[in-house]
Amino acid sequence: MRTLKRNSDYFHYVLTIFWLIFGSILTYSYYSGNFSTNGFFLTDGLSVYFAGIITLIGTIVSLATPSYLTREEKLHNKTFNRFRFYLYYHLFLATMYFTVLVNNIGITWVAIELTTIVSALLIAFHPNRYTLEAAWKYLIICTVGIAFALLGLFILYRAASLVNPVSLTFRFSDLIFLKDKLNYDLLKLSFIFIFIGYGTKIGLAPMHTWLPDAHSQAPSPISALLSGLLLNSAMYALMRIYALSHPVLGGVSENLFIIFGLISMAVAIPFIVIQKDLKRLLAYSSIEHMGIISFALGVFNPLALLGALLHTLLHSLAKSLAFLAAGDIVLGFKTRNLLRIHGLTKSYPLFGYSFVFLILALAGLPPFGLFSSEFNIGLGASKASKIYPLTLFILFISLIFLGLIYHLGQLGWGKSKKRGSLPNIPYLYLAGIFLLLIVGVYLPAPLVKAINLAVAVVKGGLE
Repeated sequence: MRTLKRNSDYFHYVLTIFWLIFGSILTYSYYSGNFSTNGFFLTDGLSVYFAGIITLIGTIVSLATPSYLTREEKLHNKTFNRFRFYLYYHLFLATMYFTVLVNNIGITWVAIELTTIVSALLIAFHPNRYTLEAAWKYLIICTVGIAFALLGLFILYRAASLVNPVSLTFRFSDLIFLKDKLNYDLLKLSFIFIFIGYGTKIGLAPMHTWLPDAHSQAPSPISALLSGLLLNSAMYALMRIYALSHPVLGGVSENLFIIFGLISMAVAIPFIVIQKDLKRLLAYSSIEHMGIISFALGVFNPLALLGALLHTLLHSLAKSLAFLAAGDIVLGFKTRNLLRIHGLTKSYPLFGYSFVFLILALAGLPPFGLFSSEFNIGLGASKASKIYPLTLFILFISLIFLGLIYHLGQLGWGKSKKRGSLPNIPYLYLAGIFLLLIVGVYLPAPLVKAINLAVAVVKGGLE
């Protein structure tokens, strides 16, 4: 049994190294100007940017997963089928890479549905009443949502066929050249269906109901991938359609992003404030941050779009680390109940302060990078004269900030109740916090270049 466990871990590390090499070569080759394609696969500023995020977060979570599984086995005094877990895990990563790199919009839809199927297996990996319920709820709601997106894609194909009936393909690199000529009414109907469909997978309210259950019931490394990468993959697909539709629809598409972004932020507020489950708290925070990105896309000016793409990266980093840390807390305290988790900074100072800083980063406290991205989004909205939406945006992030601070008081400095064991030196968390601080103070030139190339694609081109 011990040999099988060791071989499974080797299998996991080999595939982790493979994805790291693959992602690193892809991003380096593209940004150095030595590689670009728009055939079956598409490597442009947007796809490579999201592939880079998958590589970064996938590597971080992969490094933390074996030790998490070991601690979980000790807690439950049982051995899990690690090979099956790792197989599903890396299939999940593969489907997300496929989603952001394939050129055909129809196949992108298929790839998103594949992410749903594989991730559902991971959510229910430890089968019990709650995980199975969460997995089925996730499957049903997201499959219904994705069916709406498929209908929207059929309508989009019809709109494109009216412009180019002879040599029409469903490749984004071809459709983008038709973006100014598509029929307004058909495109509007198509975009609404696609927005609702992909918005369900993103977790935008009110289509978000699957998300808190799935993220809270999944093993913590999978929660980290769901929040840090899966939501991004659906947002990427929606950005692609947005780039194609915005030149014709203009304010119609912008307003959808702004309205649903603000609704998502508003819905998250009460559930964050009254929350008693640690992992559900982080799940509702994900809904808020997807709302922030959606709002920024709706503002649609260079500053806001830069903030949206930067926020996508930094939220993925902070939230994946927060879910991993939450997993350590749940294993150490043997509960997810916030009322029973006290005094982390007293009992486990280094780990406790690391978790506190991760939550503060997610709350948008300066000088963390998420404050910088939110500031750019707000400044962009101000320059776009969207004063009323901006007022609500500031109000909502302020209330959520206060809600998270309220929980931190007890988590960090409440009456100490030391239980179990937590990592003494949380290297991954400390490295992540350092990156979040650095980006908040100074944006490195390569990162600015990468974001600007991605923004150019969202604005309707191929870079």
